[in-house]
Amino acid sequence: MLDKRGVELPINKLIEIILVIVVIVLVVVLFIKFNQQLLKPFFPEREEQNPEKVQFQQLTRSLINDVSVECNGNCKVTVQLLDKGTDLKGKDVEVFVRAVQDGKTLDTKSDTLSGFFRAFSPKFWKGEFTLELKKANEFIVEVKEVKDNNVIAYDIRRLVLEGNSFREKNPELTWPTNVLTVNACYGMLDSRFYDAIDIPATRGTEVFVAADGVVVALQSECKEGELKCGNGYGNFILLRHSTNLFSLYSHLSDLMNFVEPGKVVSKGQLIARTGYTGNTMEEEIPHLTFMIYTSTSAIEAGERGKNPVCYISKSILDRVKFTGENCKSLQDQLKVC
Repeated sequence: MLDKRGVELPINKLIEIILVIVVIVLVVVLFIKFNQQLLKPFFPEREEQNPEKVQFQQLTRSLINDVSVECNGNCKVTVQLLDKGTDLKGKDVEVFVRAVQDGKTLDTKSDTLSGFFRAFSPKFWKGEFTLELKKANEFIVEVKEVKDNNVIAYDIRRLVLEGNSFREKNPELTWPTNVLTVNACYGMLDSRFYDAIDIPATRGTEVFVAADGVVVALQSECKEGELKCGNGYGNFILLRHSTNLFSLYSHLSDLMNFVEPGKVVSKGQLIARTGYTGNTMEEEIPHLTFMIYTSTSAIEAGERGKNPVCYISKSILDRVKFTGENCKSLQDQLKVC
């Protein structure tokens, strides 16, 4: 063996060099093994993404930047997306607009941005869709991002004519069951604050969608008696109805087979049946717990929900019997909305 100068190295010297190298490698390995905490700031572990959380964030993010309506005979509805140009690369976008007059649908129009040649469309670079519909006093706009025929992101806006202009408003909710009784109201209940309403119903009573929207989360595997299942909600469905309006249906027995995250649902559609799953606070009567949230941050942080009475049509509330011990008169409940 020769060194850099061409001088032959003794075999003992060569073995000595190899041993030194081995010792250095072992020292480095042992240092890393026993000092991982010291090295973490320099080599942070990659946090594993929870698929359900990622899906929830996708389905609750905003897709629509702005919606404008101009009427002269018919009405032109212009939908401006938050994404445009290369932000839309690889995304199939569907836009659906419904014209509604006094609660009745007059007209519907849709448009899409999809396929290999999407980048050659002005809609791709502007992120803008314009649809012409019959004149109406309300327009409902839905935007979906679709991949492999599955909705991966969804946004919905409702514009209502007020005076001479259209303004965005949350939809009025319908009652989620055929049982027009409340046996626990929003407010103080047994020395604690209760941020929902309970509707007593025999097991298997039908549960309906309170307003057009999309399924953003659910639990369907809970069995009766599993108090902590579904974070205490048992089997539940969480729907998004607008940018800042969500409804939660909990303690369910069964969900309809079609219910899954990304499924777009319609007002009054059957989605589940009442049950007795999760933590029902020792109530002996199967019931539906109905909650309202106005932001994703409130849902994720477990913050207090809003009073559902404030979002339900007054014509329906007038027929509801509030029998719970903590229930005030409807007039008093509406004062705090």
